[in-house]
Amino acid sequence: MKLTNLSGLLLVVTGLGPALAQSSFTSCPATLEGSQIVKAPPGWTAEESRSTYKLKYVSVYNRGTRGEEYLLKPDVARAKAMLNLNWQLSAYRDMEVFVRCSYDGIEATVRATVPANIKTCKAALSLDAKGNQRGGATMACR
Repeated sequence: MKLTNLSGLLLVVTGLGPALAQSSFTSCPATLEGSQIVKAPPGWTAEESRSTYKLKYVSVYNRGTRGEEYLLKPDVARAKAMLNLNWQLSAYRDMEVFVRCSYDGIEATVRATVPANIKTCKAALSLDAKGNQRGGATMACR
């Protein structure tokens, strides 16, 4: 379970399970289950909000020995209503490689280290007619 405090908003993210375990890592979880709890001012009562959040975006990084992060630029191709991102990871293995997964309707993210045996990660993002991301993404690493 991940707890994040966003300016008085407590967010509880659950459902990560073994999808993020290094030995079985192949992609970001397609959805996250979570709840939001706000700190109510005096005289008010906070009510918990539960929701399912769909994968929106995937980012791949290197992490240096002091914790610094370097965003890896993907090869990008557009095909009709999809934006396809492709990361060739073999050139970046001198440092830890990890994936950060972002979800619609939530600022919290999840991340996992990409095991050394994985050579590529690919993501596909759905686009509207104007080329803006409309939500919904898929990801796979091999």
